[in-house]
Amino acid sequence: MSVTQLDLSSEDFINFSIQNPLLEFNDVMNEVLWEYRQGGAKEKTEAVVLIPGIYETTNSMFLIGSKLISLGYRVLIVSIPAYEKIDKFVVGLDQLTASLHIMSVHLVGVGFGGFLSLFVCSAKILSAEVKSISLIASFMESNMFKASGGFFSSFFGKGDLTAELSPNHAPSHLMPGIAFVTKEMESMPGSLLSSRIKCRSSKSKAPAPALDASRALIIQPLDWAYKMENAAKPHKVITGAHYATINNGGLLPHLSNPQEVLTHLEQHLEKWTQKSE
Repeated sequence: MSVTQLDLSSEDFINFSIQNPLLEFNDVMNEVLWEYRQGGAKEKTEAVVLIPGIYETTNSMFLIGSKLISLGYRVLIVSIPAYEKIDKFVVGLDQLTASLHIMSVHLVGVGFGGFLSLFVCSAKILSAEVKSISLIASFMESNMFKASGGFFSSFFGKGDLTAELSPNHAPSHLMPGIAFVTKEMESMPGSLLSSRIKCRSSKSKAPAPALDASRALIIQPLDWAYKMENAAKPHKVITGAHYATINNGGLLPHLSNPQEVLTHLEQHLEKWTQKSE
């Protein structure tokens, strides 16, 4: 598994897409449409839920998702919909998992996906039990990011997010992942990205996960990443979580270094999940 596979025309991705087609779920109450992929042991009521970052779609999780599916897990990959409030995202995700008869989840979030996962994990009323949480290159506070808004926010959303990736300054070994995600953003409506920025800005601080800290995994790359104060670093806040560092991966380690990410993720999930035989 290498970064050379980051191509939607590759045989790997085409097979993944055919076997796990893009599906839709409509949050009628909020008039928000979810896009998701589901694969693996769909008869199980336990699922690994992959939530990619603010720049991404379900496509960017195909390296991680396809491997977990091959290992026997039921896997649900969601794309962050056009909610402007995190609380509404939490309710919408719960509606989606309920519609799929998922009774327990293992949350795996990248970047903003991890930030969202912390709110899901701490929700007081959910139809599905959260059994574990994994945060990949994520954060506990959102105030380090620019909050786009106002009348022209839908036009500036893509530019704001592209600037966050800093493609002109990132190390060369991270460029394939950045290029993949940047191309994904080009295909997204500006209004969707603007909503994601507003959603991220709607809460300045995430709660610590409301479960035993031993059920939390934190994977942090040591190279190009967000500059954070200690209060924003998950391993500084979530006492007792398993903290794993990787030398290379940047903001998008699931694309830049999926092998090491999967090594830690598989070991963690093995402790708390039941796989199909």
